[in-house]
Amino acid sequence: MTGANRRDVLKAGGACALAAVLPQARAADASSARHATYLVPGYRAEIASYRGRPAGEAPELRADFPKGYDGGVTLATRVSEADGAVARALLPVIGHHIAADPLGKRAWFSGMNAEHSVAFDIAAMRLERIVKPHTDGFVTGGHAAFTPDGRYLLATERRRFDRPFQRADERHGRLVVRDARTLAVLASHDCFGIAPHDVRLTQDGKYAAIANYGSVDLPLAGSKPTILEASLTVLELASGRLVHKWVAPMRDAELRHVAAHGLDRVAAVAFRMGGEAEERALSASRDGVFEPDILAEHGRVYLPAPVVMFGADRPGGGAIAAMPEDPLLARQGQSVVYDPVHDEMIVTFGTSHTLIVFGAADGRVRKLLRLDRLGLRYPRGIGLHPDGEHYAVSGGWQGIYLFRRGAHVIARDRTLHPLLFDHSHMTVV
Repeated sequence: MTGANRRDVLKAGGACALAAVLPQARAADASSARHATYLVPGYRAEIASYRGRPAGEAPELRADFPKGYDGGVTLATRVSEADGAVARALLPVIGHHIAADPLGKRAWFSGMNAEHSVAFDIAAMRLERIVKPHTDGFVTGGHAAFTPDGRYLLATERRRFDRPFQRADERHGRLVVRDARTLAVLASHDCFGIAPHDVRLTQDGKYAAIANYGSVDLPLAGSKPTILEASLTVLELASGRLVHKWVAPMRDAELRHVAAHGLDRVAAVAFRMGGEAEERALSASRDGVFEPDILAEHGRVYLPAPVVMFGADRPGGGAIAAMPEDPLLARQGQSVVYDPVHDEMIVTFGTSHTLIVFGAADGRVRKLLRLDRLGLRYPRGIGLHPDGEHYAVSGGWQGIYLFRRGAHVIARDRTLHPLLFDHSHMTVV
């Protein structure tokens, strides 16, 4: 890969430091931890109230904002499992994913197609900094990840949608490497994909798996995105070298979220949207009363879409499109996590109130939970619990439930019921 394909290191010694540290990087040992901290970015600050006025307008909650800030806001929530305590912070950004450093002290809240992201202190729930994309012509991609040793932050950035282009590679986004302490840009790597969104590190810390939407516009109300090439790309982190690229087998779906363990265990959640007529056609032959898709936006509804399993060890590097027998249960695939002990990909599907567990090797459904029957609706966030025995699932508006890994049985005595004000992802620290 030439210098034209990726940006050179901006700080002296940055690439050498990455090459030296990342292969040996390991997550902190948290296997003895009993209680977790949950971080959730809530979309609907305008319906929350603070001292008699909408929380999004309360000057007390905007005290750390830059003077004159008039952009979007998000009401972030921190929930302590130990005592159920809830703390909230209004942050000057619109986004749906918070990345936390391995020690649980600092968080990076990625903007979504935005002019900036923010860093904040987790314990104090206070804004620290507003950070712009690495250079002109880019906007934020929506997700980020800290390296296991906590030294570096990896964030996706997209080309601006309002810029013209002739070739697909002119739409390629970037994986931006920052110093986790100073947030200075160290490197910027070509993602080799269009509109990168989610990024996950492999277990050894050497590679970054990136889900690229593949769409080249932000659709207007009632229309669909123009999808040029949805893909899953894997970069060697120390060099920015492209290791693998898989193009989604479905031409009408974006790839939005990703889980990765090694190069043989990578999954991306596909995402399809359509009109109300398409939704009616899906349910026309079904008996029973169906609820409307209240999560749908701008005249579009969520359609069934698979979870795509990628593996470099498969013959020809082929992909497996995993789906349940009833496709209506695979609407609005949201968060995905890999359980290395049981070799399973666990995925939430918000619109269908469903959690599905797929075998990571073959894509077969191992378990399907109708979470609405357990009292958890619009499941969104998911994360492995630090006790090593459970995973946590959050409801879009309310509720955090624990399930035992492998058995997928609810731990009723450990459920929490905080109000979460609608969200897409939850970070478990």
